[in-house]
Amino acid sequence: MHREGIRERDRVKVSQLKETLDWAGELMEAGEFDGALDETAKAFAIDPMSIEARELDAEIRKRIDASAKKGEEPPAPVGAESTQAGTAEPDQDLKGNGTWSEIDEILARAEQLLEQEEFDLALDEVAAAYAIDPLDPVIAVLDESIRIAQERKLSGEDTDDPRRIVSPRPGKRG
Repeated sequence: MHREGIRERDRVKVSQLKETLDWAGELMEAGEFDGALDETAKAFAIDPMSIEARELDAEIRKRIDASAKKGEEPPAPVGAESTQAGTAEPDQDLKGNGTWSEIDEILARAEQLLEQEEFDLALDEVAAAYAIDPLDPVIAVLDESIRIAQERKLSGEDTDDPRRIVSPRPGKRG
């Protein structure tokens, strides 16, 4: 009986994840990048280690970068008014100015520190990445992985390879 409940919960989780990622993909194709990123954040809330969510998130960010390099503004959401100069959304600053590559460098350092079991220093790097983009789900996944490894180390669990709990990050975002 208990196993059936777990299986049903897993089926619901997979179904919710699929629906969320499908909607995020549709929003991305429509050029609604902010909405698509919101949906991938929801997907990470459902399953923080979802490879599909990470790949879609990376693709959305790549398209944002590409549109920024072309000098295009992504289409505004339906019913939204255009923003005046100086009142751009905070995420606007992340488009095309190399900030994502800076985050990737910080996260790479954090992953190296995790491998060396320097958990506090790794968390300091994660904090620096959060300062740049507090809503980046890739940062949240690494943050959680570091904390899990730290807890395992403190509790005496086998931590021969702390990387085993970190799912691979998608390639560079830009």
